[in-house]
Amino acid sequence: MSGGYAYSCGHAAKGLVDVMRLLGAEGLLQAQPDAGLVRQWVRQCDACRRGRNPSRCLGWETVVDRGSLVLGPIPQRRGPTVRAEVSATCSFERSAPGRQPEWIAKPLAHSTVVVEIFGVQSDDLVERHHVDLANRGQHGPAWHFQYGGNPAGGVEKLPTGWLQEPRWPSAPLDLTLLVELLVYNFFPEQWSRLNGQGEWLRLIAETEDLVISHFARHMAHHFHRGAGHRDRTWLAAQDNAEFDPRPL
Repeated sequence: MSGGYAYSCGHAAKGLVDVMRLLGAEGLLQAQPDAGLVRQWVRQCDACRRGRNPSRCLGWETVVDRGSLVLGPIPQRRGPTVRAEVSATCSFERSAPGRQPEWIAKPLAHSTVVVEIFGVQSDDLVERHHVDLANRGQHGPAWHFQYGGNPAGGVEKLPTGWLQEPRWPSAPLDLTLLVELLVYNFFPEQWSRLNGQGEWLRLIAETEDLVISHFARHMAHHFHRGAGHRDRTWLAAQDNAEFDPRPL
């Protein structure tokens, strides 16, 4: 991306369409979602819906319901074949337009990305993991990983669905980066091939810049000072009460 207005609803939708196309070409998706459906996952702001200049963009919300995006089947060496269902609600919305440095300094207003692992034969929920940007005032790291949680949509609750802690500190993830992480874990050969493609690498690198770079700069600032000069731990630097990466 280049220019002062690199991020917009249209750019986000096109990027997600391209990611899904490349995943489908590698045979990683249980069903290839139609490009029109993928574009609907990106809920555009009023300015972009009206065809305004990207400089007027007020951000988008990426919403994917369970069952819309499924990776697999995934054979396991010690267990049944599984599938990974991905869902997400990631809001890049903001109250005023901004240039690229403003977008990457505080990219996400709120974010939850979820992976649920189902047995293919049994159709039982085996595991549920999610990475969240904490709500304002919530205890724990601003960006965190959690195990368990209660699924929506009539799926039977996990025995640990009531468990809220621990919230493990995590680097930020949005939908695209969660999908890449799953491919990296479950399909290493295909992940290597994708990383050999300039288009895939560009799409992931652009997403890293938008979603993760604010966190990388924040933690680099913490560790730039030697141990004898730091006045807090790395966990305190990530505490939700101290670290607020959300746009105003």
